[in-house]
Amino acid sequence: MNNKKIVAVLLSLTIIFTIMGGTLAYFTWESTTNTGLAFTITRDFSCSADGGGDITPQDDITLIPVDVENGCANNDRVIEREITVKASIEKSGLTIGTDLWLTVNSIGEPLANTEHFRYAISTVQGSCLEGMEGYVNGGNFKGAKVNSKVPLLSNAVFTETNLTKEYYLYIWLDKEETNNQTQDQEFNLSLGGQCSNEPQANKPVLDPGMIPVKIANDGTVTTVSPDDSSWYNYGNKEWANVVLTKIDGFQSTNTRDYYQSNLANNVEVDPNDITAYYVWIPRYKYKISTNTACSNINNLTLETHPECYNKKYTLLISEEEFIEKTYWTLIDGYGFCNTWEDGTIDNFSCSESDIKLFEQLFATGKLAFYFNDENTTIYLEDYLDPEDYKVTVTKVDKILSHGGATSIDIGFETRETPMTLENATTEYRTHPAFWWDDDNDNIVDSNEMLDGIWVGKFETTEDFDMTGSPTILPDSTSLTNKISTLFTLHTRFKIEYHGLSNINTDSHMIKNSEWGAAAYLSHSKYGINKEVRINNNSDVTTGCGASTANAGSTSACQIRYGEATSYPQSTTGNISGIFDMSGGANEYVMGHYGNTLNNTSSGFTSLPDKKYYDAYPTNIFTGTDSTNLGLCTAETCGGHALNETAGWYSDNQGGAFVNFTKPFFIRGGRYDNGASAGVFAFNDQTGASTTFGSRSVIVTGYGS
Repeated sequence: MNNKKIVAVLLSLTIIFTIMGGTLAYFTWESTTNTGLAFTITRDFSCSADGGGDITPQDDITLIPVDVENGCANNDRVIEREITVKASIEKSGLTIGTDLWLTVNSIGEPLANTEHFRYAISTVQGSCLEGMEGYVNGGNFKGAKVNSKVPLLSNAVFTETNLTKEYYLYIWLDKEETNNQTQDQEFNLSLGGQCSNEPQANKPVLDPGMIPVKIANDGTVTTVSPDDSSWYNYGNKEWANVVLTKIDGFQSTNTRDYYQSNLANNVEVDPNDITAYYVWIPRYKYKISTNTACSNINNLTLETHPECYNKKYTLLISEEEFIEKTYWTLIDGYGFCNTWEDGTIDNFSCSESDIKLFEQLFATGKLAFYFNDENTTIYLEDYLDPEDYKVTVTKVDKILSHGGATSIDIGFETRETPMTLENATTEYRTHPAFWWDDDNDNIVDSNEMLDGIWVGKFETTEDFDMTGSPTILPDSTSLTNKISTLFTLHTRFKIEYHGLSNINTDSHMIKNSEWGAAAYLSHSKYGINKEVRINNNSDVTTGCGASTANAGSTSACQIRYGEATSYPQSTTGNISGIFDMSGGANEYVMGHYGNTLNNTSSGFTSLPDKKYYDAYPTNIFTGTDSTNLGLCTAETCGGHALNETAGWYSDNQGGAFVNFTKPFFIRGGRYDNGASAGVFAFNDQTGASTTFGSRSVIVTGYGS
């Protein structure tokens, strides 16, 4: 049975201290808390962490501005704590992902307003600056508030052969700090975390020109620190967004530098300054199960198909005893009350208020114990294997699908995880969009792996400033042209107008596989997980949505971006997702029949580098536009939203496969295609039409 719930790790380090003194003098701090160690327990795995203990006067640390250019080791002006994170894996084959953060319990306002109050975490002692050996993550506390989570580790991977990791945490005041208002301030930080056998989405990789933002339902855009845990939450279908801006803003003070230096201050970004919006698609592996009915499944069991059963759980006596002991062990570790050495409960120290206080943790969802009125364990659903409990089941018959489509099983993975190349029906397959073949040799190199891709939030829009570069904006007209012109224009998102760098960053027109990556994530538990509503606006205005499913075309924008509380035309159903993937303008994607250009009406005189398009080999696809789809394999079409999703929601838009005469794919359908439009719709084209649009993709962070 899958144990996929995220469970909290309660850790042992609490830092509580006061900064005080005269002019630019920062004296020592002392601890007021002596915390214990609590840990995560499931039947298949457990996690724990030791934060190195509280800060005490014996540490003899004086917090004053310090130069750490040569490192932070053995420095009495720097807080240093060694953190040990451990996992125990009982079930063969599990991979555990662990997140670690600092929770801000309190912080003086001047400390939260300076960028010189800093932290870092590293695997090598003394390495506290980016570029040093072993450096993992770091930043400052600017903009921190009570209950802010300052991330240290994101999805640190543990396997059966790698169960312990050692880290060094550093906190210090940078030598540039000169503001005497940071005197006489207190702050209280505690270490927190979570682990799961369902790894979390990779942290977005930012080009220096990108500005992380949050977007309100009314379209208001505000900056956000990339270390702010509220920036995105894929488990809640909240995808990460960034914008690109002009170098000089509409208001003279709102320069690109102004926004970038005020990320943590949550300043509003003037829409007149924005040139493009992008959304992060994190790296993942996927599996698409075949649609079927429960009654047609051979050898049906509760473990293989739990969705085909109604279940009632009754724990075995031995499991009740195990969970009760775990419950009291956690209480003891959390410091509420004590147990004797033999594990029995000290009823005198465990008061009723102790128990209720601890049960508040369960109410937050961090732990999943269930209790009856007598505070004894009934069962621990989804954390136990079937042999651990008696279960009464009633078989139910239903179609395991969504109107011909099935929820796509997504598992996030890091770029360090080797690509899995299975058939994606019974085993996971790494999505091909997360390999960027930078040297065009068709060989997978480790430095060509991506943690994710940035996809244009809207169809690419017209150039309003006559810079020769397109834009990506809501409530604007889609930019249409022949495919070769659009391909060239999409390389121009790297010019100074937009602010992207030229180091390990590439801007290009979306490939067919990259379209598939966004489409698959949308049809999973991390996205809308149903049909995306058509943009039926006949003026191809970006961000619009129809008021009803499969509605006919209209000149009105029935659900306008920035004027609603929900957005069924988005890949998430909310404003954080990608728009215009159903309807709007037909969209060219870079998917071509073979590696030789046979049709010059597209405007191409030769095909671009192979990394810029998906090739469908002519020696494999030897049929016609109506039969080639049946020749797809996982190797040639896997992840491209072609054969794996054919016919979903009647998104056929013609359903013709690329061929010698019409060698380019188009996607999404048009505003007047009704039910035939959709994120899974495709057709073939010559590339000559000037009435089709397209979409931008940025890849960054490769080559390292």
